[in-house]
Amino acid sequence: MAAGRLAERKVEDARQTLEKASEDQKQKNGEARYLLARIYRDDKKDPKRAAELFDRAAADYFSEPAMSAIAYDDLAITFEQMGVKDKARTSY
Repeated sequence: MAAGRLAERKVEDARQTLEKASEDQKQKNGEARYLLARIYRDDKKDPKRAAELFDRAAADYFSEPAMSAIAYDDLAITFEQMGVKDKARTSY
């Protein structure tokens, strides 16, 4: 039980740090947005917010095609979890 609380606290600390790092919408910060999206999808169970962040992360990674592809794959997985199959297909 205590280990779960400790892990939950670390996730929340990471989320807060990443939110601060990515709050300036003019800044390209694909890594922070990607990691934040993973937290929202996997830990916070908020796929809508995760999809927004994965999409933005992919756009931020435009000069790094491999990372952009990873972000789009995670976006597609998130859409699948949401039951939005048409958007998932276009994201792969």
